[in-house]
Amino acid sequence: MTGQEEIEATCFSLAERLEHMRSNGSEIPELLILPIYSQLPSDLQAKIFDKAAEGVRKVIVSTNIAETSLTVDGILYVIDTGYVKMKVYNPKMGMDALQLGRQMVEFPLDPPLAKMLLAGAAMGCSNEVLTVVSMLSVPPVFFRPPDRAEESDAAREKFFVPESDHLTLLHVYNQWKNNGYRGDWCDRHYLQAKGLRKAKEVRQQLADIMQQYVNCRTGMPCHLHPSSALYGLGYTPDYIVYHELVFTTKEYMQCVTAVEPEWLAELGPMFFSVKEVGGSLLESKRKQRADKEAMAAEMAAAQAKKADEEAAARARVESQRSRERSEIATPGLGGGPPGRRGTTPALSKRKPMGL
Repeated sequence: MTGQEEIEATCFSLAERLEHMRSNGSEIPELLILPIYSQLPSDLQAKIFDKAAEGVRKVIVSTNIAETSLTVDGILYVIDTGYVKMKVYNPKMGMDALQLGRQMVEFPLDPPLAKMLLAGAAMGCSNEVLTVVSMLSVPPVFFRPPDRAEESDAAREKFFVPESDHLTLLHVYNQWKNNGYRGDWCDRHYLQAKGLRKAKEVRQQLADIMQQYVNCRTGMPCHLHPSSALYGLGYTPDYIVYHELVFTTKEYMQCVTAVEPEWLAELGPMFFSVKEVGGSLLESKRKQRADKEAMAAEMAAAQAKKADEEAAARARVESQRSRERSEIATPGLGGGPPGRRGTTPALSKRKPMGL
């Protein structure tokens, strides 16, 4: 058969067919139906080597593992379906063959997983993506024996993360890690301990590649020498300069100093330049948003200041006009009755003229 699902379906069909023929009165010899595939626990895999009881025919349903990795004595007949599952990569899906492609080929992964790993580093979640990619690189870790299907389904549901199988795999690995990478914990939760251990090895291998230094000019992988002060710090600076490169078992850098990339662009512009790449996309977006918000706040403050100045100017003009109106003289006679004052001077009386 081509895989676990097909093997379990075949075993079920054989048992069902056998029961149906017996119910119709046919005399069918006893059959011992045993599945075998890579995700099956070791104790169940070992049953294929046990000798069948007297009068019982042993039927083994397996993948091509029985042809390449196992030798089972007493096999009389082999029925090959002629089918096999093969993973293929469609080049029409496309891949960036430039800088991103050169980074992707460093990882022993399928192109989509390698690109996912680099994108995780660019988004600042490389630890989580490392775990997810490692879990996707190994066979399924959930074990579902047919005779304990309900129990295994209930155990699997405990790890479910709503709307994400990828986060479910991350949750499974983290829980296994929190429980000390124990095999008995895997057995209780119907998980493949062998698959999880393989995922742990893959994760460590990928982490070592991601932490590896590469010469900016030649592209040669380099390693910190164990005698360096930077060795074993728990973190690695993004950029370093070294005095000399020593070839022993690896390419070791000696006398190393951490630097900022801007220093290289400033002191050696003919060799180095700093540009925005995928690794700083998130920070670039955050900076653009912060600059935009700062500019908007500055414009709002300038508009508010201008409005206050215009209001103060209008208030000064209105105050000046009010004073001018109060100083305008009110018309009247200067010689009016007592208590009544006028601002217009009184005219003198003419004397009568006569002979």
